[in-house]
Order: sequence, then C-alpha cells, then structure tokens
Amino acid sequence: MNKLTLFRLLGTPKTILFNFRHLPFKQAKKLPIRFGTRVKTEIDKSAKIIIESDNIKKGMIQMGIGYGSLRRGEKLSSSLIMKENTKLIFRGTAVFQRGGYVQLDAGAEIDIGNKFSANSNFVMNSDYKVQIGESALFGWNNTVMGADGHDIIDQTTGEVTNSKKPITIGSNVWICSEAHILKGAEIPDGCIVGYRSLVTGKHTEPNTLMVGNPAKEVANNRKIKRD
Repeated sequence: MNKLTLFRLLGTPKTILFNFRHLPFKQAKKLPIRFGTRVKTEIDKSAKIIIESDNIKKGMIQMGIGYGSLRRGEKLSSSLIMKENTKLIFRGTAVFQRGGYVQLDAGAEIDIGNKFSANSNFVMNSDYKVQIGESALFGWNNTVMGADGHDIIDQTTGEVTNSKKPITIGSNVWICSEAHILKGAEIPDGCIVGYRSLVTGKHTEPNTLMVGNPAKEVANNRKIKRD
C-alpha cells in the first residue's frame, strides 16, 4: 500500500463525518469531500459549504492527500477554517495538496470554479470576497490574501482606512510558485503570474504574462500548455 492510499484510508472517518455534518444528505452520501491525514477543520454552525455541480461524485474535492510537486508537502498539515456567516462555494472538482490552508473570516465568501488545483503550502484567507474561475492552477507556496488581519485607523478621524476589497481570478490562469495575490487584485482569463510575483491591482488584458513586484504585464498572447 502506498502512502497516498494510506492517507485516504486514515482520513475516512473525518471524511464521512464532515460530509454528513456540512452537506445536504443527497450530496453527503456520495462523499464528495475527501480528507487525508492531518487535516484540521473549524466550521462555525452558521457557515455554509455549497457544491454547485451537476456531476457530484466521491472525492471530487480533496484536501491533505497529495504531496504536491517534488513531494514538498509530504510532512505538512492542512486546515479549513470557516467563521460565522461565511460561504464556501465549489463549482466542480478541486484539489488542495498537503499544507493547504483556507480561512474565511466572518462574512466572507470564496467561490471556486471547476478543475481547481493548488500545489502544496497554498494559503487563502478572505474577509470579503474571492472569486476564482475554471481550471485555475496554483504552484507551491502561493498566497491569496484577501484580508489585512488588522484595521488601520486614521488617528485624526478614527476612520478605518484599509477598506475591504474583492479578489477576482479568471479561468485558465496559472499562478506560478511563490507568487502572491493581495486584496483588490483582478487577473483576467488565461493570464500567467510569474514566479515570486506580487499582484496588487487590477489587470484587464487576458492571456498576458505578468511578473515582478508589483506585477506588470511583460508579454501578450500567452497561455499555459496543459498536459
């Protein structure tokens, strides 16, 4: 028995309990969400996990099973944390390799398109809205950070100066390893974000290669070659 099979078997009790606790019975009995070992979940009773798909099947959404590229995630744990009044939407298959960390702060919504794939040590946190299109591909050590963590106050007026902003990532996008996406970012369909780049603002041209800190468009009419 290889390790991946063992991870699936050891995660079976948590998988069964989680599905029947957080999904409608007709969906839960198909066990669409599958956990491996060392997956921590904290789900508020008001939080909702929604699967919007006509083809719900066993293990279509996975967390904490695969190692990721070069086995980087082999020894890492994973977490799914959903605070009060949050909503996590899946529109098809999704894979979070070991080391994945997803947190929705109070009132947040994350909407993930079909054929989503995140390599090891992927981090996504939001206090507002994150929308990801179909066939989005994330490398290892990526961060999608839609929350600042703390309010920044104007000492004169007392007003909060760092307002909430959404993150929008299109379809067929490749976010290369160690690249980071911050709140307010918009990445159109077909774009490639280069290694260790930082996306902080809105981009409007599809099928572009963007690199740097902050990321700038350096080439047009590009697309990822998929296996």
